[in-house]
Amino acid sequence: MSIRKKLLLSHTAIILIPCILFTVALFIMLYAFVGKEGMNFSQYDEQVALENEFYNELRLLTTSNPEQLANPSYLEEINREASLLGLSLLVRVDESLFYRSQALNNIPIENYLTPFGSFKNYTHDSLTVGDHSFKYSQHDFYFPDQKQGSIFLVKETSNLESFMVKFHPWLLLLLLIVLVLTNGLISFYVSRNLINPLLTLKDATNKIKEGDLDFQIKTERKDEIGELFNSFEEMRGQLNQSIHLQVKYEENRKLLLSNISHDLKTPITAIKGYVEGIQ
Repeated sequence: MSIRKKLLLSHTAIILIPCILFTVALFIMLYAFVGKEGMNFSQYDEQVALENEFYNELRLLTTSNPEQLANPSYLEEINREASLLGLSLLVRVDESLFYRSQALNNIPIENYLTPFGSFKNYTHDSLTVGDHSFKYSQHDFYFPDQKQGSIFLVKETSNLESFMVKFHPWLLLLLLIVLVLTNGLISFYVSRNLINPLLTLKDATNKIKEGDLDFQIKTERKDEIGELFNSFEEMRGQLNQSIHLQVKYEENRKLLLSNISHDLKTPITAIKGYVEGIQ
């Protein structure tokens, strides 16, 4: 496999592996703390849609017929409909709680509700009263006599929601740990896969610089580094062969000079003897 493909796969793995590991860990934690029934996300989405529809109908009622929200019997009827969705109804007039669902009779939830006009964007908020955790929606309006009114739809948080509220810091920490570990391991593997061969080549070049050519570097890699190793080994072999050939040429040159000097020495000695005899 080429280095380009390895780098592409490593970058892809850095993204995919943490996501997969985090998802698996999240589902394991959900199954352990919430249970199989609490992981029914499709049913949860349907429930949220029904709750929002019911809440929007109540908001419309505060505009079309707000005086009905001061009728206890009518509020009891609305609360029965809300209880089918697992909701509890509260109605506050000015600063006093006018109507309270029986499901909340023993819970002093009125001390934790948002004051009139302070609930922003009509979004869900959450609160904890003793051992109970709730989420609620609030809508503020005015009665025909200009009294301040607020309706609340309160629901005790499900196992899934309680889990997310309780463990979301740990989930973020888990995601960070998974990211650091996977990125570290993958980066270590890729860097080792690239750096170790380069260190081997560095040692080989130092040996060549010191004049040592009697070694071999072998590799079974089929990527660019393997081609580089093969080219380097071929270069080392040719350089070693060239040096041996140069040494052989030098020895042959010395032998030639020795033979020439020997061949010249005999006639010169004879000529020297003739000269001495003539003299």
